Amino acid sequence: MRYCLVLAVFLKLSLVFSQSEEPLFAQYKFQVLNEEMGLNNNFITDIAQDTLGYIWVATERGLYRYQGESFQTYLKEEDNINSIPSNYISDLAIDQQNRLWIMTEAGVALYDYSKDGIVRFEAPTLKKASTSIVIDGNEDKYIGRYDGGIIHISDTIIELPLKDVASGRDFSNASVIDLALANDTLWAALDGDGILSFNLETSVLHYYSPYKLSGFRTLDIFELYIDHFGILWFGCDRGLFRLNPENVNEPKVERKLDAQLPVDDYISIYEDDDYTIWVGTRQNGMYSLGNRGIEKDDCIKHFNSTTSDSGPSHRTISKIFKDEKGLLWLGTHNGGINVFDPKGENIRFLTEDPLSKNALSYKNIWGLEMTSDDKIWVGTDGKGLNSLNPKTGAINNDVWPEVENTAILALLEDPSKNLWVGTYENGIFQIDITTNKVRNFKVGDLDGHLKVNDI
Repeated sequence: MRYCLVLAVFLKLSLVFSQSEEPLFAQYKFQVLNEEMGLNNNFITDIAQDTLGYIWVATERGLYRYQGESFQTYLKEEDNINSIPSNYISDLAIDQQNRLWIMTEAGVALYDYSKDGIVRFEAPTLKKASTSIVIDGNEDKYIGRYDGGIIHISDTIIELPLKDVASGRDFSNASVIDLALANDTLWAALDGDGILSFNLETSVLHYYSPYKLSGFRTLDIFELYIDHFGILWFGCDRGLFRLNPENVNEPKVERKLDAQLPVDDYISIYEDDDYTIWVGTRQNGMYSLGNRGIEKDDCIKHFNSTTSDSGPSHRTISKIFKDEKGLLWLGTHNGGINVFDPKGENIRFLTEDPLSKNALSYKNIWGLEMTSDDKIWVGTDGKGLNSLNPKTGAINNDVWPEVENTAILALLEDPSKNLWVGTYENGIFQIDITTNKVRNFKVGDLDGHLKVNDI
């Protein structure tokens, strides 16, 4: 009995076809990196990439460096000043010297490639719990501290003056949860107590209370993010918000997509090169908001946790990071790291077309095989063998006349560059791809051992 199949080939990333062959849709595939590769703690707090291409992962129990196939671990070692000061790491940053700055609950450290090791800072102000760091274009560092204040590191180490003239409040002892930098403005999220903006040129500070930001008396902010247009986004326990800082005295604050997004903690934010906003939640996986998060349902995609590779491996997305290749890395809580292409993998429909020279020889497909040079062999039901180049979209169906009118059931290319072709009623063909020599084996051959001709 013959089976009639329609070919839908899952092609590799970023394939280039002619404009007439538009993709049917994009499919997302999530690769999981976890303890099987040496990532022994799955509570991810931050991700960064250095100029050598290494991915660094901060967790609640140590620092990890991904080296392509496995993770190298950096842990606190008692009585070893060349180890990280604490295993609880909250934030990472790479400076222009390719040094990794590490914020821990016991102070600041950095990984220095020139020393091939961890360096701790002994200054008292840098030995306290540090939550966040940003680095400006002059290589000045600004560090938020859990027990209060913001440290400025340049030629000297000082604490920023955080007194609000309008209210008279001094925020030097306010716990800083996250920092973001836009031009000359440093933004700081306070623990349950709103947001500060600090002008680095004038030292003018503005305070935005939880009520002014959201209409609520308390506000737990988890992430600050500056988009391409200088707009401040913040994720919190009240939803996803956007603040336009054009007027620092009375900034425009709006809650985004409150009718479409569920009530949840919004704990991570990222904007890609297409201006799509990606948002990670505590309970509901991840959302992408197309067109800068405008109020349209068809611009929202939901990526819920799943046991398959079609979605994140855990419901909590604590960090969203883009690497130099454009792939997004998702840090989770107890689901490891997920890596995927935000553009998706394009799905296209290929079939027979008598009017096209670049089409399959027949619409019914039985056998598929990826070649050693990343092409695809396509076996048809009675119209022989086709070859497909996914990179160019070119199809060649004038391949080896010995199998031209053969129904092909199965294909296999071996390491010796032999293509084995299983057929319906015609046994098996061995094709030497290098020499184009073709041999056919059937039931009854003197030198053969086939029991059937359907292979």
